[in-house]
Amino acid sequence: LSESFIVDYISPNVKQFMGYEMDEVIGKSVFEFLDPEDLDVFQVLLEETKDFFSQNQFLEFKLRHKNGEYRVFNSNGKVILDKDGKRLYTGIARDISKLKEAQRELLKAKEKAEQASLIKSQFLSVMSHEIRTPMNAVIGLAHFLLEDDPKPDQLENLKTLQFSAESLMALINDILDYNKIDSGKVELEEMPFDLKNFIQRIVHSHSFQATEKSLYVISEIDEALPKSILADSVRLGQIVNNLVSNAIKFTEKGGVKIILKSEGIDIEGKAIVKFRFEDTGIGIPEEKVSTIFEAFTQASSETTRKYGGTGLGLAIVKRLVELYQGDITYSPNLGGGSVFEFVIHLKPFEERANNGSAEDKPQIKSLMGASILVAEDNMVNQILIQKFLKKWNTGNVVVASDGQEALEFFEKEHFDLILLDLQMPIYDGFTVAKKIRSMADPVKSKVPMLALTATSLHEVKEQLLEVGVNDYVAKPFTPENLYEKLLKFLRPKERV
Repeated sequence: LSESFIVDYISPNVKQFMGYEMDEVIGKSVFEFLDPEDLDVFQVLLEETKDFFSQNQFLEFKLRHKNGEYRVFNSNGKVILDKDGKRLYTGIARDISKLKEAQRELLKAKEKAEQASLIKSQFLSVMSHEIRTPMNAVIGLAHFLLEDDPKPDQLENLKTLQFSAESLMALINDILDYNKIDSGKVELEEMPFDLKNFIQRIVHSHSFQATEKSLYVISEIDEALPKSILADSVRLGQIVNNLVSNAIKFTEKGGVKIILKSEGIDIEGKAIVKFRFEDTGIGIPEEKVSTIFEAFTQASSETTRKYGGTGLGLAIVKRLVELYQGDITYSPNLGGGSVFEFVIHLKPFEERANNGSAEDKPQIKSLMGASILVAEDNMVNQILIQKFLKKWNTGNVVVASDGQEALEFFEKEHFDLILLDLQMPIYDGFTVAKKIRSMADPVKSKVPMLALTATSLHEVKEQLLEVGVNDYVAKPFTPENLYEKLLKFLRPKERV
């Protein structure tokens, strides 16, 4: 190809790729075969560049096939001098039409996959809210009725109701959380809690299920372990609950033992804790051991029919243990059954010494004198929250059914705290929070706000910080958790 873009020589392969004979191409300008769009681009480049060929070794362009179609080619060439000193561009051109088509299809597939992932994420977010909101009412009302001194025959029914609701919630959380964990959307939080008390509460929560099957559930906790630790109690609870629940589910005689053993202190001062879960159940066939930690996998096709479950429990446990930089292993129990073990490093928490002052003494479970605005559109949840606030002797409780109504109440009255559902009609919780924080009155603009929602904290954490929400109460909430959060933001007022 000469610098005037006239073809001086071309390979006979031109017929194979473009349908032309050699003599149909030689002596003609390459521009005659170039796609009009590419021709416009080349003309702009030629105006900007004096020595076009020397500066452009690699080129990509579309050429017209004899049948009228345009094929995509790329070329790799350089400028040489012939025997007469004439500058020529020589190189190799390749037909990359199929490659470009494959790239287009790959891009389409990528866009579809991203869209599907987004739709799945949005669906799970909606499902999380829609399922957890009514479950909040079921679990909350069960808690409330259990605290209301029920008759002995009612107590058994309420315990069954509570356990069934929490079991259903565990299954729902397995499905929703697996997707979050699998996509790396789970972050571990650090909150102080009593390790021994934490394990004993879990053991107690499974005692009803175990008693029904005449099983024991016991725990052995090494005295050398720190009393309190800094960890994510929700995620650690998921690990322990899943393993204990599984052990009880697959055990017909005997029982379950949870052992926590100290393995010393690491270089960062963290306690090295070995968790061991022993049961005397059906065990796992040797050929199935390699797959038990996979998602939606159970040891046998009969397992789901006989024992139920999603097949997600151990998959979630494995991923959560890995978040703690640990690795869970399975081994058969010598007396029959299963043993699951993992070692994780937990940060000890040293509580500050109590100086005996009046303000450090345990608070009476009362919110007397407090004025609280509850913005919640679900009627059952309105009733539930009102019941708890009334039980805690809250001074004044006002309930709003949507964001606009909440703002109207807030402007008319004085409130010490707002419980704010994030999913509300007219104005959602984020909008309400933003409007309150931008109010001219400094007293109103600084009122503590607690987000009350079924959405995962990871999904809304940044938005909550942006609009100035102080804290977060997850649905379904326990009365203890709600009360602690309320007291945390009302206590400064009590001390004045």
